[in-house]
Amino acid sequence: MLGSWPRRLIRFGTGFALAPLFAHPAVAIDSTGPAPAPTFYEEVVGGASVEAVGSMKGGLPSGLSVLDAEGGVEYDPLESGAEGIDWQVSLQLAPRRHERVDAVYDLVLALPLPVDDAGASAVTPQQWGIIPREGSATSSVPLVYGGEKLVLKRNVGLERAWLPMLTGATDGLPDLSGTGHQFTLWDAIVRYDPGFGDLVQGFATLRYRTASGVGAPDPGDERMVAFLIVWIPELDPAVKPYAVRLDVRAPKSP
Repeated sequence: MLGSWPRRLIRFGTGFALAPLFAHPAVAIDSTGPAPAPTFYEEVVGGASVEAVGSMKGGLPSGLSVLDAEGGVEYDPLESGAEGIDWQVSLQLAPRRHERVDAVYDLVLALPLPVDDAGASAVTPQQWGIIPREGSATSSVPLVYGGEKLVLKRNVGLERAWLPMLTGATDGLPDLSGTGHQFTLWDAIVRYDPGFGDLVQGFATLRYRTASGVGAPDPGDERMVAFLIVWIPELDPAVKPYAVRLDVRAPKSP
């Protein structure tokens, strides 16, 4: 699945398109050259399968191995009317290496979305899931991995169990208290697909509606970031999954 990705691009906007996520099948590797460096999880498990680490405890990790990324996240207001404001979130991440460890992966997008004063969600999603796509903004197709279209769905159960462990932790997620936003978790579980190439890329988008007066995250607040977490749930929770950090950028429109 997703591997130790070199820092860069994902995109979320109308619908959720997850940019650099999965590799292009056509990518070829020169077998005559030097062996590629181990991916993140190859170094963790010391082999090509999670079975290399023996018995697996499983459980929720209390920390993350955070990788900085070029690119970022944009929250753009599209329309404003009597029913509120329509927003589009766009994330960008550059192509990264495809993970080579044979395992089941949980791809988790930690995305800040607006909340009210009581901490309850203040958004009405305009779609039921985040559908990664590949191609260009004008010509794209749903991203297929392991023979199926990839869809990330909001996982409220995972939010309730994992966010209290990660929020504010030294190796976790920033505490967004006072920002008018809180992290939400969107995930998809996939089995490693050896038929994919060495690189991972794509794009994604999400649209939602808020009441009038709700603003975009403050790009000047260093806590306002999104994370794409690549996690193998079978591993001991002491193993911190890696997460690509995407900083919030100023919206394109007022």
